[in-house]
Amino acid sequence: MQSSSRNTRNSSASIFLLGYIVCTFAHANPGDPLQVSAGVAYSHDNNLFRLGDNDVGYDGQRGDFSRQTIIGLTYDQTFNRQVLSLQGKFSDIRYDHFTQLNYHGKDFQAKLNWYIGHNLDGNLGSVYNSTLASYADVRSNQRVLRQREYNFFDGGWRLHPHWRLRMALSRDKASYDLASVQVINRIDTAYETGLDYSVGNGSTVGVLARRTEGRYPLQGSRAHSVFDSSYNQDEAKLRVVWRISKDLDTQLTAGRVRRSHLYISDEDSNGFNTRLVGNWGVTNALQLSASAWREYAPLESTLVSYSLNRGGNLAAVWNHSNKLRFDTQLRYERRAFGGLAPGVNLALAEGDNTRQTSLGAIYAPLAGVQFRASLYRDRRSGASLFGLGAYHANGYSLNANLQF
Repeated sequence: MQSSSRNTRNSSASIFLLGYIVCTFAHANPGDPLQVSAGVAYSHDNNLFRLGDNDVGYDGQRGDFSRQTIIGLTYDQTFNRQVLSLQGKFSDIRYDHFTQLNYHGKDFQAKLNWYIGHNLDGNLGSVYNSTLASYADVRSNQRVLRQREYNFFDGGWRLHPHWRLRMALSRDKASYDLASVQVINRIDTAYETGLDYSVGNGSTVGVLARRTEGRYPLQGSRAHSVFDSSYNQDEAKLRVVWRISKDLDTQLTAGRVRRSHLYISDEDSNGFNTRLVGNWGVTNALQLSASAWREYAPLESTLVSYSLNRGGNLAAVWNHSNKLRFDTQLRYERRAFGGLAPGVNLALAEGDNTRQTSLGAIYAPLAGVQFRASLYRDRRSGASLFGLGAYHANGYSLNANLQF
C-alpha cells in the first residue's frame, strides 16, 4: 500500500512538473513540418486481466496502476502535390504490482498521398505497432505483446467526371511474443476493386468486390495434426456515400459475404453483412457520430476462428471553448462464435455481449499543450467457451502532453 501511494505521488509530481515546464517554455510553431512531442500518463484499471466478477484475481489482486512516458515525432510535408506524413512514438509502460507486464511500446506510421496528373491518385503506406494485447479472450497473467505490421496501397482512376475506378491491396500481419499464444499469429492479405458514380455534392454510389485471405502460419505448418482456421472471405457489396448537407453525411456498405475455410469446411458460412456510419455537425461546437454493423470478424483464439458481430456505437464531441473539449462514447456488440476447433463443445459457444462507455476531457491552455482526463467502463456477459465469467472493469487515466 505504501509503495502504491508513493508511486501515485511520484506520477502526480511528474505530471505537474511537465505541466510547469510546458507552461514556462512552450513555443510550438504549427507551421513547422517536424513536430516533437513528449508526454506522461498515469492510469488505473480495477480488472486488468478481465477476470470474472467472482474471481479473486492473481495473488489476490485484480487491478493495477501503470505509468507511461511517451516521446513522439511527426513530419508532414508536401512535395509538388505529393503529401508525405511520418509518425513515430516510443513509450515506456511500468506497472506497480504486475511488473511482469512492463514493456516498451512502439508505433510507426508512414503514408504518401500521391497524385499523377489530374485523373490518378491514391495512398501508399505502412504501419507498425507493438503494444500489450487485450486479455478479454485470453486467460493469463503473463505479458502478451502484440506486434502489428500493416502495409497498404490504394488508387483511383477518374474515367469520366462522374465515374471513378478504384483498387486496393493490403497485408495485415499480427504476431505475439508469448509462446503459448503464437499459434494464433495471423496474416491477412486483401484485394479490392470497385467502381463509383458521383451524383454531385460529394455523394457517390458504387459497387465493390473484395477478397481476404487469412492464414495462420504456425497452424498451417502442422495442418494435419492441429486445428487450422485459415480462411478465404469473398465480398460483393454496394457502397453509398450520401452528403445530405455540409453538416450531415452517411455511408452505407452492404452486401453478401462468403467465408470458407481451408481445413474446416463444415464451418463455412455466408450471409448479409452491412455497416452504416453517420456524422452530424449539430452546431459548430457539437459533433455526433453513430455506426451500426453486422460483420464477420477474425477472432484471435485457439478455440474459435471467427465471430459474427452485431453492434452499434454512438460518440459525441463538445468543444466548450478553444481550450476545453469533452468527448463521450457508448458501444455495444454481440458476438456469435463460428469456426470451432475439433472437440469444442457447441453448447459452450453461445456467444457473448460487450458494453463499453467512456468519458473524457481535454484542456489545452497553450498551443501544443494538452492535459487529458478520462474514465471508462467495460462490461461483458461472459464466455463459457473461454472459461471466462461475466466481468466488469472500470478505469481512469490522466495524461499531459507537450508538442514543440
